[in-house]
Amino acid sequence: VLVNRESDMRFNPRWLPKGEHPASVDSIMFAAQKGFVYGPFIEGQTYRMAKLIGIKMSPDSVNARHILLKPETYGSVEKAKSTADSLKQLIKGGASFADLARQFSEDPGSGANGGDLGWFMEGQMVPTFNDACFDGKKGDLTIVQSQFGYHLIEVLDQKGKTEKRAICYVDRRIEPSTKTFQMKYGEADEFRRSV
Repeated sequence: VLVNRESDMRFNPRWLPKGEHPASVDSIMFAAQKGFVYGPFIEGQTYRMAKLIGIKMSPDSVNARHILLKPETYGSVEKAKSTADSLKQLIKGGASFADLARQFSEDPGSGANGGDLGWFMEGQMVPTFNDACFDGKKGDLTIVQSQFGYHLIEVLDQKGKTEKRAICYVDRRIEPSTKTFQMKYGEADEFRRSV
């Protein structure tokens, strides 16, 4: 909440391994403990403060499939969620995930393929979907909501394990104050008149 209220950039949590965070903080944050705050420092035309908000071991990539249910199709959020719950129970009872995905999924890209999304890296999916896949484990059957609707997700496999860290930033663009702007405008206007 503080970051979204005070920063020029919205909070976008991404868990990244060493070497993928900005060079200005990467090695510092990988030597720090959770809660460490670095800055303020200048990066380009921005003052930044960085806080290490999390450390975890996480898969490098995940293979998953899903069934997407859009609330507008079902007339309400509750009915879409109820349908996702029912499909989950059918799959737990032995029904084919792939067949149900072909029949019910509203994701045109994966629905025809039985919901299969293939392998993907962290940060490639919307946050709730991403977290279910990378924080879960192989075999998990989870329901999450995103801006697209309800996803019934099955984690098929995970590869590798790497330490990843999440950093939040408070960014403020370096801009002249009103007083400085007016002073420089006055100087420029005076120069224009003298020429």
